[in-house]
Amino acid sequence: MKIIGVLLLLCVPISLRAQFLEESMSVGIEHVCHDPIQMSAGVAFFDFNNDGFEDIVMTGSVNRNKIFENQGDGTFSDVTGELGLGKIRNFNTTGVITADFDNDGFTDLYFGTYLGDRSYLFWNNDGKGFEEAGVSAGLADTFFGTSFAVADYNLDGYLDLYAGNYGGSDFLYKNSGDRTFSDQGYLLEHGEGVGSALAVAFSDVDTDGDMDILLGNEFDQIPQLSNKLFINNYPENSFTEMSELMSWDLRINTMGIATGDYDEDGDFDYYVTDISDNYFFQKNEGLNLEEKAYALDIANDGSTSWGTVFFDFDNDTYLDLFVANGNIGASITDSEEDRLFKGSDTGVFLDISESQGINSSFRCRGVSMGDYNNDGRIDILVGVMWYELAELEGSHNLLYRNLNQTGNWLKLKLEGVESNRDAYGAVIKVTADGRTFIREQTGGGSYMSHNSKTIHVGLGTYDSVEKLEVHWPTGAIDRYENLEVNTTYLAVEQSQLFAYSSERIDLCQEGSITIGEKIYTEEGIYRDTLRDNTGLDKIVIIRVEQTETPCVITAIDDEVLGSQSLNPYPNPVHDYFNIDLPSEKFALGSEIQWTLIDMNGRVVRQGSQRLNRSSQLRVLGLGGLSKGTYVVKVNQYRMTLDYKMVLK
Repeated sequence: MKIIGVLLLLCVPISLRAQFLEESMSVGIEHVCHDPIQMSAGVAFFDFNNDGFEDIVMTGSVNRNKIFENQGDGTFSDVTGELGLGKIRNFNTTGVITADFDNDGFTDLYFGTYLGDRSYLFWNNDGKGFEEAGVSAGLADTFFGTSFAVADYNLDGYLDLYAGNYGGSDFLYKNSGDRTFSDQGYLLEHGEGVGSALAVAFSDVDTDGDMDILLGNEFDQIPQLSNKLFINNYPENSFTEMSELMSWDLRINTMGIATGDYDEDGDFDYYVTDISDNYFFQKNEGLNLEEKAYALDIANDGSTSWGTVFFDFDNDTYLDLFVANGNIGASITDSEEDRLFKGSDTGVFLDISESQGINSSFRCRGVSMGDYNNDGRIDILVGVMWYELAELEGSHNLLYRNLNQTGNWLKLKLEGVESNRDAYGAVIKVTADGRTFIREQTGGGSYMSHNSKTIHVGLGTYDSVEKLEVHWPTGAIDRYENLEVNTTYLAVEQSQLFAYSSERIDLCQEGSITIGEKIYTEEGIYRDTLRDNTGLDKIVIIRVEQTETPCVITAIDDEVLGSQSLNPYPNPVHDYFNIDLPSEKFALGSEIQWTLIDMNGRVVRQGSQRLNRSSQLRVLGLGGLSKGTYVVKVNQYRMTLDYKMVLK
């Protein structure tokens, strides 16, 4: 991408309508980090029960940690107690990382603490609860844990863990593959001594296929240590410290690190937050990192900055940048508001924080990105810190729902087989209309927080994806062509690509739902693999919630039924039927819900599917129903049509 210059900044187009709505309290997220040392408030999007909806975990320091389960309808429920997270309720927690350390398909949790306590590892028991096992796993070291990052640095198929230590030696925990870890910190030569780590990220800095380490220290503390960059020498079991050579040896108060290819040149660039001036390193040829924060107008000078993430909030194909700001100390005289910088085709950024309603003046710390309502638009989660001397007693953690309605997108979930299950360290390349966008499956960064592991690519006006490449940590490459946009995919290493969808269905009393050819009548999370209209197998996940509503409707309007010109076929029906839906009323690719009602008003079957290119709804699994006349109600968003059907 050609960078034109700073003078074109005024030409950047931007909608004046606010694109974000802060709704944490209204959707059931009531939490704040109460921290006397003012440094905690880690947050993360993750899916603990594999229902396809992003859940939330938040650290509390003096307050309890919290897990909020996504209900699939835009709301959350506090499930901390029932999942067994009460064990660390009386300890001072700091940061959090989420990862499938044992490759069992469920995401585990790791929390840091301070005040001379150890860290805590929670194994995820099939999405039904968590079991703390830090000591038995070899993670009994006591230290001031800050930010953490995960990657498979030795490419043995298991995720390893870098644990930042504020005021001591950091830890590089090697995963043994049997639910135990061993510290390999001796592989990292920190030079003049130990430091005060606050930020860490794994990233393939030198683009050689293995994960390097970007470390940020707070230089004002004793002992003082500059930032460090460790290049991985795989297959040799060693790292080389190259901070000075690559201009990474900043002596600043580093808080957070964001990773992204903002200039579309095929390698990764890095944004670093600080007290006062932030830094942006553009990766050029070879081992050259060029600092350009002021040139791109993203230095955010004068603020105390913490968590930070690159993402494409408006799906226009250009990476944007979010920065969490927040005071230290008792004074709030000088407001330090969060910042949203919009990227563009000129390469420069525009501060749109105020116009987008995202400029909170709370003491913000951690930041995580994820699409919690599965609408293809990335939402923002911000951890907020509060302590007794602060005047903002009403502070609370923030959840910003993205209201943007423009731009196509693609979302990708990865499942490693030979690689680690989460595929951290993978690189994906998406090509549309000759442009190639790359993303790194990054297990760390920001500040004491962790982003969703679902990869998101904004596609603007491009209506198809020419090619998708997945470069797995093992070195294997999978390639797929001619993919539809506005779709979530699951790529399984060296296996196949699936279309992927998840939704919630509210089931009335004594009702049932059909997924594929299976009928379900109870609450639960159900999965099936169906044949998609594009030829891909489609993984369908339905979260079924039981309601107290009787399966009865008050009346059936025969005039409405008689006015429909399209009818189910074949009619009479035996074990399946089709309906050709009017394309002007039902959007292609959208989720269609259908309900089958007998003439007594009872709901006897329910289901859903994505509408294919022929606008045809196909309903299977009608075996076991009594012969007779039924009403088929077809619903998409607020559009509902009714049809009559005779079953023989």
